[in-house]
Amino acid sequence: MKKTRIVGFALTLAATMVVGGAMGQTYVADTYSANYVEVKSGTAADENVVSLVQISKAHGFFAIPDGAFHPTYASDGKLTKDFQWKWTVSTGGADATGAGTKTATGAAGKENYVELTFNKAQKYIVDVSEIAPSAWGGCFDVRQFTVHAFDAPSFEATTASDAKPTCMSTADLLKNAHFKLFSSGTPYVKYKIVRTVMTIAADGTLAESTVPADKTNFVAEGAAEQFTGNNWTWNNAIAESAAGPLALDGIRVKLTTPLDTTGHKLAEYDLEIAKKITKPTGAERIVKYSFVVTGINGLLSRKADYVPATGALKASGFDYYNTVTATKSGSVDFLVSVAPKTGPVYHIGNNVAK
Repeated sequence: MKKTRIVGFALTLAATMVVGGAMGQTYVADTYSANYVEVKSGTAADENVVSLVQISKAHGFFAIPDGAFHPTYASDGKLTKDFQWKWTVSTGGADATGAGTKTATGAAGKENYVELTFNKAQKYIVDVSEIAPSAWGGCFDVRQFTVHAFDAPSFEATTASDAKPTCMSTADLLKNAHFKLFSSGTPYVKYKIVRTVMTIAADGTLAESTVPADKTNFVAEGAAEQFTGNNWTWNNAIAESAAGPLALDGIRVKLTTPLDTTGHKLAEYDLEIAKKITKPTGAERIVKYSFVVTGINGLLSRKADYVPATGALKASGFDYYNTVTATKSGSVDFLVSVAPKTGPVYHIGNNVAK
């Protein structure tokens, strides 16, 4: 079966940081990737007014030092000796790790940088303070920002598998399988369709008679969504086909429930996979077609694949999560059969008593 890739629009996470500020603050352009952008806590209309993250993943943050106290930072990244940066998770701290205080040594040690991990889907408040050495008076300033954490992506089949085969009288038959996707936005999905020839035991039970064959792997990328404005919703640009089930081979991803930024629940999508399956041939009588989702990710899970220390995408690329909702299935099985062939009729021969 021919491999197919459904190409969507990838979300570009890169942005350019504006350098400078009213207090002479500076930014070392080659110290962190330009994928780091300012958390604009006071800019209501900006999509980065808060930080959105996935739980149980380390996320990097750094605070721009005051350029007047760190005169060479812009050129060499050095922070003045004995200055401190204190990071505190003031709301939700019991469910976060990584906070603490770092003291500058006078070298380019990135003491203004921290990696925080948020372990529960909820709202967090983070405080960071740049603290002058006690010899300089010990003065400090506090900046506060908000973090919203969400679960990792998952999925479940919503179409029931066949309890018995469908008798095929035509060369092919269109089958539609539906899955519910839980994602933070723009879900990328990996799935496959597996064809397995079945045998029938004397007691009527079915068993696989061959190693599953005709495996076809797909990657389905949803149309681009991105966070926008201070309500962290999307510009939902999901292309949808006409209402009703797909009538041809293909897939369709449809948003059904938006991301819940109050209850911190992932958005829900309906994934429909449609495929014409072929009639059993030759000695085959019953064939099983399995529509299997093998992985999913989302905007925030892909964000977590950027290495915190550098801000660059890790070498292995985006992770896919093969996580099925508890007590649910991640696959849909369709069974098809051909009609049994009625053989010739036998009787006692007419001349048996000659």
